[in-house]
Amino acid sequence: STVTGNPVSSWANGGGSAAGYTISQATSSKQPTLISGSNNYPRYNYNPRIKFSSATGTVLQNTSGAPDLLGTNGTAYLITDQDNTSGTSFGYYSNSNYRYQAKPGFRFQTGANGNGWTFDFLAPTEYATFSAAMITCYGLGASMAIRINSVLDNTCSNCNSTTYFPSINSGLSVGANGSGEYANNALGEIILYSLKPTTAELDRIETYLAIKYGITRGGNTGTGALYNYVASNGATVIWNKVANT
Repeated sequence: STVTGNPVSSWANGGGSAAGYTISQATSSKQPTLISGSNNYPRYNYNPRIKFSSATGTVLQNTSGAPDLLGTNGTAYLITDQDNTSGTSFGYYSNSNYRYQAKPGFRFQTGANGNGWTFDFLAPTEYATFSAAMITCYGLGASMAIRINSVLDNTCSNCNSTTYFPSINSGLSVGANGSGEYANNALGEIILYSLKPTTAELDRIETYLAIKYGITRGGNTGTGALYNYVASNGATVIWNKVANT
């Protein structure tokens, strides 16, 4: 309901404190495609998604820096497939010092005060390359960590390096880095917080996304209690993974 047109000319924020915030594309040749939930439905569990193309240079963006959506310790959730290219699927320029950048084929990268931190990863082994995955990045710089389908990865590949300070445009770009590094992936949903949720809050948010998009928390091999599915009230385990291995 927040998407306009097909090809897509705008994607509006669906709620939260940044109500009215919109990413858009006025040039028709650079507008991405809306794919319905019934088209290849297993990928996103019957949910629609927006497909970007590196060949045609599609991108949705808002170059304004206000409001600051992620700040200096924010969290980004992406429901996306992994296109195995170096294209930038998500780039956010919090200000001249703080930046967030996702290349879902292999990396999430942040920058603070001129230095960069990268966390590299592989596609989840239990899913084909183009199946939807849940990529979570929380924190920025030295406090950064990522989760792939709820599995924590806190191993920095390139830490505190000027070489890896994200070179991205102002504001929010989805599908590219401003006018370059175009991606081929699709995106079903993006959730942004300007803070770092607690572990209990992460469980609640990731449960919502996992059920909605048919994603297995922890993958098929993870049987720890940390991959239980938790109700949004935070008080109820609605599916116990240890008991249902």
